[in-house]
Amino acid sequence: SGTSQAAPYVSKVFALLKGLAPEKTSEELLALVQKTATPTLYSAQSQMKLQSRILNPEVAIQEITSGIQSESHATVSFKSLLQKTLDE
Repeated sequence: SGTSQAAPYVSKVFALLKGLAPEKTSEELLALVQKTATPTLYSAQSQMKLQSRILNPEVAIQEITSGIQSESHATVSFKSLLQKTLDE
């Protein structure tokens, strides 16, 4: 099902979000990740149904940093944050 491969990726995204907004609770971060995830659909008996969601860290980071950006005028991207954490 891919969960063992997805778990480290999801954990890293949560860690990045928590680092950007330490005041947010786990429940708030989960809601943000679920809201910003991209839905995937499948066809069953000629009806489209929601199958799952694909994590969309770029959108989650943009949303969580929108207040930070308006204060500091900084641009934050998932790629730059991930590279920074990998370099540490």
